[in-house]
Amino acid sequence: MTELPVTPGAKLAILLDYDGTLAPIVDRPEKAVPFPGIPAILRRLVRCRRYRVAVISGRPVAQLRAWVPEGPVLVGVHGAEWLFPGTGLERLQLPGSLQKTLDGFYRRLQEIVPQNRGFIIECKEVAVALHYRLAAKDDTVSVLARAKRLIETFLPPVDWAVVEGHKVIEVRPRHASKGKAVQRLCERWPSYTPLYVGDDTTDEDAFEAVNTAGGISILVAAQPRRTAARYRLTGPAAGGGFFAGMGIPPEGKGGAWGKKTGERRVGKKWRTR
Repeated sequence: MTELPVTPGAKLAILLDYDGTLAPIVDRPEKAVPFPGIPAILRRLVRCRRYRVAVISGRPVAQLRAWVPEGPVLVGVHGAEWLFPGTGLERLQLPGSLQKTLDGFYRRLQEIVPQNRGFIIECKEVAVALHYRLAAKDDTVSVLARAKRLIETFLPPVDWAVVEGHKVIEVRPRHASKGKAVQRLCERWPSYTPLYVGDDTTDEDAFEAVNTAGGISILVAAQPRRTAARYRLTGPAAGGGFFAGMGIPPEGKGGAWGKKTGERRVGKKWRTR
């Protein structure tokens, strides 16, 4: 086990991914309700003056609002949508030419992806995602190949980023990312140390931004993998141990901290790989 470098009473900006961190990974995106106890924990975090709290997700803010209690800052579509408490929705406005390009890509994607075969195309106004968790493996290989060729044809990389996560491939504006969202929140809360928890490859630029800011980056993963995160939780259920370690016990049982990433145990000491 390893302890997080958090001193008692430290002021933290707690930045949390949603899927796989606060909620389970599920077959259908609309069914990803939070783990039991998470809404109550978030409300308690928000009430504590030494914390600032944000949920940063690839989901649209409208979906997050249905599951996350009022109080945390909500950042959706990888930083393209923002909702601060007591304000209206702030959404990135694409130039007309880029929006037209994305709309054309969405229509063409609908034409090449088979219907009723386990694929879900999600339009997020300024981003488009193709979910394939429910699709057969043979179908997935061919459909993803066609989708990637379509991306190369329609969406120049100077304007668009391709993000691959848990059984999903997504295109979003290049200047919207979780890393840039972390930077903005760090500027908004300069006296708070950022602490980011996430489970997916889409969280890597957020880990890097937190590391640059001198914060704490935590990967949620059962097994070690290559990552910019400096710490690892052994799975979403370990979130209970995470919050309890901050003096906020959740309902039910939680897990424990795993090893610090990039290190291996040798006797009683840590050795960097």
